[in-house]
Amino acid sequence: MTILTRSQTAAMDQKAGETDEAYEARLAAILAETKQRADAAAAARKKKEAQAEKLRLLAEEQRQKHEAAAARAADEERVRRREIIFREESALDTQAKDWQKEAEKDDSVDVGSRVSQLLNHVTDLLATCITQQEDIYSLDHANKTLQKSSDQVLKRIQQLEQQVANTNANVGPSDLVDRVNVLEIDVGTLKVGAQQHVCVAASSSTAPRETIVKFDGLPIFCDASKTDPIQWWRQFELKLDLHHIANENRHAYLYSRSGGACQAWLDNMLSAHACTVTELHKYITWADLTAAWKKRFQVEPPEHKAMDKLLTFLQNSMPSGDRISEFQRLASTPKLPLNFDGIKLYFIKRSCPSLQNALTHVADTLTTSEELFNKAVQIIILIRPQDRYKTAFKTRYEHFEWVVIPFGLTNAPMTFQAAMTNKFRVMLDRFVLVYLDDILIYSRTLDEHLDHLRRVLETLWRAKFKANDDKCELVREELEYLGHLVTPQGISPLSDKIQVVQDWPEPRNVTDVRSFLGLDSYYQRFIKGYSKIAAHLTKLQCEDRPFDFGTDARESFLALKATLLSAEVLWIYDPLLPTRVTTDASGYGIGTVLEQHDSMDWHPVEYFSKKVSVVHSTDDARKKELLAFVHALKRWRHFLLGRLQFRWVMDNNPLVFYKSQDTVNSTIARWMTFINQFDFFPDHIPGKLNRFADALSRHPDHCTAMYSTFKIEDDLRNNFIRGYQADPEIRDNFANCSSPNPAPLHYRIQEGYLLLHSRGKALLCVPQDSHFCTRLLGEFHDAPATGHFGVNRTIGRLRERFWWPGVLNDVTRYCESCEVCRRCKPCNHRPYGELRPLSVPLRRREAIAMHIIGSFPNHKTSIDGILTVVDRLTKFGNFLPCRYHAKAPELAEVLYAGWIRTKGYPKEIVCDHDTRFMSDFLLALIKRWGSSLKPSSARHPQTDGQTERAHQTAQVLLRTLIRPDQKD
Repeated sequence: MTILTRSQTAAMDQKAGETDEAYEARLAAILAETKQRADAAAAARKKKEAQAEKLRLLAEEQRQKHEAAAARAADEERVRRREIIFREESALDTQAKDWQKEAEKDDSVDVGSRVSQLLNHVTDLLATCITQQEDIYSLDHANKTLQKSSDQVLKRIQQLEQQVANTNANVGPSDLVDRVNVLEIDVGTLKVGAQQHVCVAASSSTAPRETIVKFDGLPIFCDASKTDPIQWWRQFELKLDLHHIANENRHAYLYSRSGGACQAWLDNMLSAHACTVTELHKYITWADLTAAWKKRFQVEPPEHKAMDKLLTFLQNSMPSGDRISEFQRLASTPKLPLNFDGIKLYFIKRSCPSLQNALTHVADTLTTSEELFNKAVQIIILIRPQDRYKTAFKTRYEHFEWVVIPFGLTNAPMTFQAAMTNKFRVMLDRFVLVYLDDILIYSRTLDEHLDHLRRVLETLWRAKFKANDDKCELVREELEYLGHLVTPQGISPLSDKIQVVQDWPEPRNVTDVRSFLGLDSYYQRFIKGYSKIAAHLTKLQCEDRPFDFGTDARESFLALKATLLSAEVLWIYDPLLPTRVTTDASGYGIGTVLEQHDSMDWHPVEYFSKKVSVVHSTDDARKKELLAFVHALKRWRHFLLGRLQFRWVMDNNPLVFYKSQDTVNSTIARWMTFINQFDFFPDHIPGKLNRFADALSRHPDHCTAMYSTFKIEDDLRNNFIRGYQADPEIRDNFANCSSPNPAPLHYRIQEGYLLLHSRGKALLCVPQDSHFCTRLLGEFHDAPATGHFGVNRTIGRLRERFWWPGVLNDVTRYCESCEVCRRCKPCNHRPYGELRPLSVPLRRREAIAMHIIGSFPNHKTSIDGILTVVDRLTKFGNFLPCRYHAKAPELAEVLYAGWIRTKGYPKEIVCDHDTRFMSDFLLALIKRWGSSLKPSSARHPQTDGQTERAHQTAQVLLRTLIRPDQKD
């Protein structure tokens, strides 16, 4: 109900001097008028609702028509497909009989065309069958949905009936009883309609009608004819499925198509149950009969049985995954939704048996050697039944648990190592070394080696272990084992360990020199005479001398590389020593180093550097650092998996807490699944201490710089020289460098060009010539490789190679005037304000604009300003003398005397935000005049352009008419 306010009901009060009869008549008229308005509004609302209901009914009718038409079309399509099946089947039967007759007559037959026809028929038949199966599934799903809806309606009807009964028991003899009776009748009607709806749905969604099965082309299954049981059973089931044979009727069809031992087996089954073949379904279901038949007559391939044994899971009985989430660890089994995240907290980790002396046994002079790489996933190690529940994982089909050990569980590598050690215990350290899935066989003679190889293979065969043929290396004198190169002469690190340092290119500028020296200085404590060797490279870092990578610097560079790769620096990996993996990532590369501590200092074991792919080049620093660690673990997996806890050192502090994140994307989740196989703890160090990995991540070969093809020809070189001589800002430096005894400046001449040494780089000086500058700007801004980037990127690329005075201003003007950038690039500034010009006055003197200009030189009358008043329609201007710093009352008096007294009050006055115009006094006065004030936009004099133009005219007149001493 709407509550009227006092102002709305004031008209209903009795007026002074109004008689009671007149007041009652006026009040009755008001009430009648109000009732008429309410009735009219109700009628309009009712009419609108009726129209809406009419449109809804019309739309519902159209929808029902469309659904009926679609249903008819679907029925016709199903009938057509059924006819196709029978027609194609009869056509195939007829064609087969014709081919049999032709074969009996020994006529020449075009086999290719006949096979093509057969394939066409079979393809059409299979496509039709698949489509029908999809229709059957859709109809079954719709039937279930309709049945569910009908059950809900019936349940609701029962609730309503109960409410009606309760109401009948509680109400008394009143008109409510009639309403209850009506409601009960409506509920009964609704119930009958729902039951009819269910009956219709049930009758329309019954199972497809069975048809007579024709087994033409399917032989009798008999062992005497050596019929393939797998192929025959597939064809037999396909025939039954196509004709919609129920399971209880399939026993008789199987008996009719059996012969020999199969029929005898079925006869024994009938005798055991004392029934006929039509009653056999009462004693054994079709699924059980199928399983028994396959077990009796089918022989499954051995590889299928082995795969089923390997990939066997047991269904877990746990009601939820809350408990197992408390003590599971994340596993690395691919394509399975496992979560073993907390189990490592409940287990004491064991490391693999130490192989520190393994390579010592191989260090003797050998003539033959061999390595077998065993697939860990093919080793079947059972889990104890009482511990299987700990490996449970959740799927869409409830919980399952592992029967065999998956890699990724805590102590799984150690358990596998123990199993391998037990199998080869009698051979260990005699002629066999085993580390996880790597088996090394070493011998002194070839005959002895072949005997050792035979014994190892027999052991693998008895243990049912399988070796990967593709990864076996047989009868080799040199091979890679556990990250080392094993030869008859001894053990040495692999070449790819030192490839990053060995292929380090020569420095091209001071930045490259600093990067290389940062890498070397990290291990300078292991390099004897480091300062003396690096002296020539250190001199190149001075900013007051040009960069000249001469013979001395090159010899120093090569000597440092050779020293860094020497045996005194690189360390042989020892599983018992403390180990750390240091990583770093830059914008274009990642660098890692594996180090070990010998109770005195950290020694490098292997260097690794890699370019960041295009996919990860735009990732943030945290994700790149994690990517570097993933690559390090993949490369040194044979060192780090199954060993004691090692350190992960990085300069990205948030990665220390990477496991505590609530949500991560799919890529990081996949990396974390792999990382959690290893036993480590993260450690953060400041970036300035992470010099070695930082240098590897900024390898010069990883930074693919883009160079534009700017070819300088001989005539262009001469133009450069003439430009140097004509440019006043470069002329003196060019002449000084060309003299026999040049002064020590940052300039030098090379091949006739003037080069400037700045920030460790030699920049080509470009003379002030519009042709040169425009061509360079076009190459570094308009070329396809540069991409029309903005001022910062363009100037950054230019300053890598060129310099000229005012290069920043030239680049800014060029980029701002680029037509392609204006047309294609988005606007990053805020949207401009809407143009709202002042309305044009209809009559003269109706709207004026005023503004004060000054201050001018003092006059004896103290007049030092002008109040300019302009008629906005006729552009007529009136210049009224005033004091520039006059108060608001004084300006109002000047305006009244100079304009209003002779021209009248205006309706609009346009002015700026001067404090005197916006004062309370002047605002009240203008309001009393009946005028409105329209101030212009703040700091935007273009709003009142007419007055500004009048000011310009006044200033011109003053400059031309006053005396030179400005005293008139």
